[in-house]
Amino acid sequence: MPSLPEILRLKSTPSGPMAAWEAVTTTWALFADEDEYVLEITCRLGRKRKMRRVGIGLRQASSWIETIRSSRVSLLPDAIPTCDGSHYELRAGDAATSVCLSWYNVPPEGAEALDQFVERLWGFVTPDLHFSEEEYL
Repeated sequence: MPSLPEILRLKSTPSGPMAAWEAVTTTWALFADEDEYVLEITCRLGRKRKMRRVGIGLRQASSWIETIRSSRVSLLPDAIPTCDGSHYELRAGDAATSVCLSWYNVPPEGAEALDQFVERLWGFVTPDLHFSEEEYL
């Protein structure tokens, strides 16, 4: 979807004791359309990929953007001692100005509202994006 401007991208990668081909990576990308937004959800397992797009209303997208905009994080946040679970990477902005925030499991101080945002995005991961046992092999 290169013709629409990307507003933000969140990527979730499972971490812990597993091989790369066992980990399903999930990415959500929010694009601006003329009078609505489009959320593209992509699940990857090795070379396999499943994707779908969902229209997001202006009110909902504006709420998400405001949640991210209102987060205030130090450039050197205190490290939270964890690495098992999920690693999240949020990228927002455009080619001229962009910001990337990464965290394991719990967002850093000042970005706690991202927990609720991430939960909302997980709600868009439906069974059609899951991989069956056969697809894991």
